[in-house]
Amino acid sequence: VGRSRIPALVASVPADLETELLALLGALGGDEAARALLRRLERPGVAPSARSLVLTALGETGSREALLPLLSHAVAAPAPAAQRVLARGGECASPRLDQAALDGLAALAERAGTLGPESLDLLVGLRDRAAGGCERQSVEVLALLGRTGNARAAAAIAPTLRAPSATLRAAAARSLAATDLAGVEAELVVSLRDGAPA
Repeated sequence: VGRSRIPALVASVPADLETELLALLGALGGDEAARALLRRLERPGVAPSARSLVLTALGETGSREALLPLLSHAVAAPAPAAQRVLARGGECASPRLDQAALDGLAALAERAGTLGPESLDLLVGLRDRAAGGCERQSVEVLALLGRTGNARAAAAIAPTLRAPSATLRAAAARSLAATDLAGVEAELVVSLRDGAPA
């Protein structure tokens, strides 16, 4: 399917093939696919399950146009119905962050290779919002910070090296390995010297 045919494709696909359409748009990638997915996301009355698929597919497009909408949705608490679906699947159901949007951000980073330096400040906000909530979400946000390609990301990640949770400390160390370490040497030295969380 050529990208130029995406608008016609979206208009003609029957409702019972919605899931297949979303997967196709994500796989096609690019800005046109991202715009089609954003239009679908803006429809009134989108079911939580469909919204989750749209957000993930949006990230899979790898389009830069997907970044800000995904970040914006990530800070909005998911609807209660969406939380119940996540809980049934054994996933984190914390209302602090929208897990579907985080999944989309992870997919975008996987396809694009980086989230881009401009996302750092917004991701720092996600880090603060995830803190004290769901540990799995905190781990994912730390990983995303490491994928920004921003030298300042290291300073945002480093304090978690002294978190009480061994899982979070390990996640911070993995994320730091993906960053430019400029300016974080002092944090690393303190953490290694202490040998234990503060």
